[in-house]
Amino acid sequence: MPSEEVYYSFYEKDYERYYGKSTASKPNTTVEPPVFSVLQKYINIPSAVYLEVGAGRGLTLFHANRLFRKAMGVEPSLQFAKLLKENYGLQVTVGTVEKFVTDFKEKVDVIGMFHVLEHIYDPCASLIQMRDVMKENGLLVIEVPNILKPFRNLDSYFLRFVHPFNFSPTSLRNLLVKCGFEVLYVETGGDDWRAPQNITMIARKVAFKADIVLSEPGEYLKVIHILDAYRVWFNNSLRYKWMLFNLTRKPLKYFRKIKYKLNKLLNG
Repeated sequence: MPSEEVYYSFYEKDYERYYGKSTASKPNTTVEPPVFSVLQKYINIPSAVYLEVGAGRGLTLFHANRLFRKAMGVEPSLQFAKLLKENYGLQVTVGTVEKFVTDFKEKVDVIGMFHVLEHIYDPCASLIQMRDVMKENGLLVIEVPNILKPFRNLDSYFLRFVHPFNFSPTSLRNLLVKCGFEVLYVETGGDDWRAPQNITMIARKVAFKADIVLSEPGEYLKVIHILDAYRVWFNNSLRYKWMLFNLTRKPLKYFRKIKYKLNKLLNG
């Protein structure tokens, strides 16, 4: 891996280009992240303070801003942070989580990390730092890709260089426990090959526990076996399902574009 300074300079300057221009429209306010419905079982959301680490295009932070007493975010990409402030009116600080928590004086009830931990240079160190800005018994909501359930082409899509870390449900749980969290809720995704399958966990800040390993015996070999089997399945069968699936989606995509342009012409 490159140095931490070089690694995070990519997120500050080039990440927005890698993932596409930051021109996302406002999210549909009627469709909020399902995990927030689960979260309300553990905390009174309207009275809680929320911090999102790696806010991205703000699709989650936008809803959090409506639901929580106070919601804010930290985002390393200058372009994405600008989008969140100007288009959504959200409270966002530009920077990495490591630098942010050093200067942050407030304590929050909930920290959200949605498809962020796999990007972080040192996940364990960052999780421990985040504990410092959480209230006692504060909650962490985290979502990452499930390495046991790959999506699309394994070598050209799923295993990305911007994801230096990948997690199974077991390794993520053990990481959280090692870093001072108790896992309260786990969702590991379904079996639909047409959609990404993720691990979602809700964890509570607790005392550190010693001698926790990041993986169970045989977990590494289990992951390798599943990835090898998926690669064979993709090359022999799933690749062609994707080709057919994409062909059926193109007419609908073009129809939506034509409909949008017609509505624009008719309605001004």
